Amino acid sequence: MANLTKATPVLECPPELSPAARDEWHRIVGELTRLAVISCFDRGPLAAYCNAYAGFMEAITMVEKHGAVIKSPNGFPVQSPYLTSANQHESIMLRIAEQFGFTPASRRRIYSYSKHQEMLLEQCVEEER
Repeated sequence: MANLTKATPVLECPPELSPAARDEWHRIVGELTRLAVISCFDRGPLAAYCNAYAGFMEAITMVEKHGAVIKSPNGFPVQSPYLTSANQHESIMLRIAEQFGFTPASRRRIYSYSKHQEMLLEQCVEEER
């Protein structure tokens, strides 16, 4: 008799994400699914993280291109607005990353639970049926 294993569903990527945000989604959602720590309730916060990541990468690219300090219209040096944007996106990313266990300290705290006590993606999909 063949060993049939139940396929674990993967949380669907929101279609409105930009290409860079989609890439980040696909990079992390598989691992979260493998660790059995993702729920159907996590789609919005995960999308927000991926959008912040994409915005951060775009802003950092512009800082690398134009520099962290630029000349204002009156000729004085000022901090690049791209650096401000990068810092804002980074702040959002880190706040959400803490919730998903993307940092070493949060992983120790979050992944110390018993799997049967959590609302896993697998359970959400079964309830939808």
